[in-house]
Amino acid sequence: MRHCITLTGGKADRFEQALDDLEDELGYRPSKPEAVGLLMAAYDDAGSVPLLNNSR
Repeated sequence: MRHCITLTGGKADRFEQALDDLEDELGYRPSKPEAVGLLMAAYDDAGSVPLLNNSR
């Protein structure tokens, strides 16, 4: 299965910042698919989405 997304504006800027932060932490700039995988792993570790939990 394949999923393609396009980020624009602030979301694109935030993703670039996440890539920069990952590069600082890892010592290399991860590919976009690797970065998304790392972000999903962090989500799995957190167990929830804070923004969604605060909206109730």
